[in-house]
Amino acid sequence: MNDVTNFILNTWDGCVNYNPKDIGNLMGLPYPYTVPTANSDMLRQLYYWDTSQVHKPYHVNM
Repeated sequence: MNDVTNFILNTWDGCVNYNPKDIGNLMGLPYPYTVPTANSDMLRQLYYWDTSQVHKPYHVNM
């Protein structure tokens, strides 16, 4: 379990995106959001099926 915790701690910053302005067909969001890949160009968008109010408390504490 320690390896998993260390992996999350070491890659967390790379899994957080913050794009407050609309770019092309991507809608900007007022808060940072998590994506499923760390430091990769793939899967950096957030889709409606990924959204949840569960994310908001993380952003308030950042």
